Amino acid sequence: MKIERSRQWLRLTTLTATAVGTGEGTAAVDRPTFRDPTSGLPLLPHSALKGVLAAPFDANRNERERVFGSPDDAGKQGRPGPLVLGDAVVVSFPIATAEGSIVHVVPALSLGRALTLELGSLHADVLSLLAALEEHEGSAVAWPQALGVPGVPLKGSVPGALAQAAMAQLFPQLVRLLGRSESRDGYLLVGQALATRLWERAVEVRTLTSVDTTTGTVAEGSLRRTELIPAASRFLCWTTWHASQPAQSLPPRLQVGADESLGHGWLRLEVVAEPVAVRQAPAGGEDAAPSLAPGPFPTAPAAARLQVAMHRAVARLRDAAAPTRRAAAAAVEAFGPRAHLAGLAAALAFHLARARPRQSTAVTVRQRAHRWLLATLLDLPGEPLEDAAYDSLAEWAQTPGGFDAAAVHAQEAGLMLRWQWLRRHCELGLPAPEPGDEDAA
Repeated sequence: MKIERSRQWLRLTTLTATAVGTGEGTAAVDRPTFRDPTSGLPLLPHSALKGVLAAPFDANRNERERVFGSPDDAGKQGRPGPLVLGDAVVVSFPIATAEGSIVHVVPALSLGRALTLELGSLHADVLSLLAALEEHEGSAVAWPQALGVPGVPLKGSVPGALAQAAMAQLFPQLVRLLGRSESRDGYLLVGQALATRLWERAVEVRTLTSVDTTTGTVAEGSLRRTELIPAASRFLCWTTWHASQPAQSLPPRLQVGADESLGHGWLRLEVVAEPVAVRQAPAGGEDAAPSLAPGPFPTAPAAARLQVAMHRAVARLRDAAAPTRRAAAAAVEAFGPRAHLAGLAAALAFHLARARPRQSTAVTVRQRAHRWLLATLLDLPGEPLEDAAYDSLAEWAQTPGGFDAAAVHAQEAGLMLRWQWLRRHCELGLPAPEPGDEDAA
């Protein structure tokens, strides 16, 4: 399997039940599935994926370091590799229906984020449908026909005309992102709250034990309950390839997680096809809609310089007071999801409102953190923690062509790459946000 573009989705489909746990048990489950803390849905961490993808290169250390980079070792400074993987988020999972067939649940929020990340915007009908599914808990859109899930009543709060218009736009994207089903089962597009409830019914829980080889009986204290991601679940992993060298080949199948000897954790790896054009219909009519293809991506040397710049920005932030460091880390963490869901311009506007760059007295920790974030992302003149950068931020917001949706969209690839590296360096070099820091940010 070849990586053929600088940015693309990788689709991971579970071929067998998969145990990717947190390592922290609960009263009911010893090995719970690793989940996204904001949605409660399963997540495949990028660190686990990178480890299993790099394992086949162990015999060729030079090739491994060329692709995946190298860690700090015995005083030798490590370096990142050109292949960067994001966390793999679930975009569909199977569940039994009242009729005994299988339906694949598609969380609307995960789908919307995936399409927005690729295309920058969505058709108005698609946005309206996703918003309706989030607003009316229990509502769903099923295709090719109505499907019932035992114990989960589905409401008909989504207007049929809206669902039909939106699905005309969505269906080509769904086929591309999810792949064609290997069965004749249906799909169910649902809001976030309902997706989490359905996942609780779909997740497999198995009881495992160990055998004492000396007695041939169950070893004392070995009983454990493990959550498993069911087979036929699909995940999307956002992947970037920062190199001018030929595209790298990856294995079409890999095994992740625990209990590999039991056959758990086999995944099929596929490159998702190029985005299907989605056009936003403006007031002037469909023919006037602009193209929403992704903008130019930074070249490999520029991307490397950008990564170093973000590392230095975070290193300088370490000298700030602890509350400022935590608030900055929380602001960085919140920026990406907001940009993916609402758009880059909306995310910048939100953080600009929190920064209040014109206020010169009684600057709060929250304002200072957001000023630092925006000054760093926009590469404004002056040190991001000094007043000169705040003045530059205020000037940028008021300058024609500065805070302008079209101008922002043209810089989207570079800005989001800066955020990705900034987030990564914050995770490695700053204290994790504490409860309440999200409110401050």
